[in-house]
Amino acid sequence: MLRLISRRAVVLLVLSLLFFGITKESTETIAGKVVSVSDGDTVTLLIDGQQEKIRLEGIDCPEKGQAFGRRAKQFTSDMVFGKMVSLKRLKKDRYGRTLGWIQVDGEILNIELIRAGYAWHYKESSSPVLSLLEKEARQKRKGLWIEDNPLTPWNYRKLPRNKHMLIGSYNKQETVPSKTPGDKQGLIFRGNVKSHKFHKPGCLSYTCKNCIKEFSSIDEAISAGYEPCRKCIP
Repeated sequence: MLRLISRRAVVLLVLSLLFFGITKESTETIAGKVVSVSDGDTVTLLIDGQQEKIRLEGIDCPEKGQAFGRRAKQFTSDMVFGKMVSLKRLKKDRYGRTLGWIQVDGEILNIELIRAGYAWHYKESSSPVLSLLEKEARQKRKGLWIEDNPLTPWNYRKLPRNKHMLIGSYNKQETVPSKTPGDKQGLIFRGNVKSHKFHKPGCLSYTCKNCIKEFSSIDEAISAGYEPCRKCIP
């Protein structure tokens, strides 16, 4: 019990330091009212009569067309919409949005999205605390982690727009069985090495002669440059 309390105390201390500016990337902390929520990780604040779009630092929520994208947006809305919040401004991203941390009622939105299982943390730039909280959410299968291999938003964004609807509807279906007759344990998808399209078990093209590339998840297939089959992932 003492060990658990100590661990939580350390996490809270690190988060406090991170938000209140005792870090190298600290700039300024200001107050504003949340007047719009675009998605889980993007909100608009009204600051001194001017609107400013904020992209939450260190995390990435599912896109609207993905599984849990709407839930992530609803989580953010429930937590901050219409409220006065504290914003720790960092820098602008390439789209002109302000990167930052948002705190309300003693809680940090960036952190709570990770804790609830509605976001990934950016491994390249975020703190070890976010990594720890994501790991705990995975272990408890919270939010999007109910799926074994959820499609990451950065790979979802790599898809052509006409493929987003395919993945969005597929993610709403039940999980594909991890084993089919004649296949090794854990195999889910097969990719055609010529057309670079991948298929799920049961598809007429699943056993085609060129479908020899094996993937354990949609994310893995997309990362390898393959596109979903229009017939079996409608």
